[in-house]
Amino acid sequence: MSVTVRPLSWRDLDVILPLERELFGHEAWDARSWWEELAARPRREYVAAQDGGNLVGYAGIDDQGDVADVMTIAVVPSARRRGIGRVLLDSLLARARARGARRGTAGPEAGRIGHDEGTHEGETDG
Repeated sequence: MSVTVRPLSWRDLDVILPLERELFGHEAWDARSWWEELAARPRREYVAAQDGGNLVGYAGIDDQGDVADVMTIAVVPSARRRGIGRVLLDSLLARARARGARRGTAGPEAGRIGHDEGTHEGETDG
């Protein structure tokens, strides 16, 4: 797997918006919502997984100090089951830990998960 993680940019919206509709249906964020999320940095941070020249996933976190809540995580269907979701989550939690978060949460109460692999909650240092 040659996936790299990089900051998500407004330039990625052309790829993300159709994927949002595919993965989240009526709960998909629209362009305005994404612009608001990307403008909420540094508290909100979004990353993209890239495989070669293709965006294959993205995820975001809301850094609330001690707790970092996963806001969304999505992997394109054709790239699933390769560990990309885990790579995205690990990257976000490492970034949150570097800013002082002690705990990370992910699940229906914390945000949107764009896959069927379950929910997770745990300490960021574990």
